[in-house]
Amino acid sequence: MDFTWDVQGKTPLGSAVVRKPFVAVTSRVRTKKEARAAAERDVQLTEALSDEHASIVVVADMAGVALSWRVYEYVRHGLRLDPRMPAHTLVVNTKPWATRVLRWARKLGVRCSAVTLCTEAEVPRALEKL
Repeated sequence: MDFTWDVQGKTPLGSAVVRKPFVAVTSRVRTKKEARAAAERDVQLTEALSDEHASIVVVADMAGVALSWRVYEYVRHGLRLDPRMPAHTLVVNTKPWATRVLRWARKLGVRCSAVTLCTEAEVPRALEKL
């Protein structure tokens, strides 16, 4: 699974802003093995960015992502790898199923207080507060 995450800038407090367009990942995943490989790649990239920058804020772009077992397996396997979590995650372009994903994440151990659902237009203002 070959994809990358880019640093888009910095917050006023100096955290790196990393945009993750998840459709680039989930559209290529066809099997459970591929979902796990994608999750491992995501964890590697995120931890490399965390090493490079003192703190990161993730903007998780869910545009074009359909809820499926692939998304669930990707999230579940990524959390089982026990990655270093970003300082905050902004989830944008969410679908109605986003609250279900947050429920899954809570069950799997994510600090959901560090997750915010927002629109694309609200991202700049949300980043100013972080």
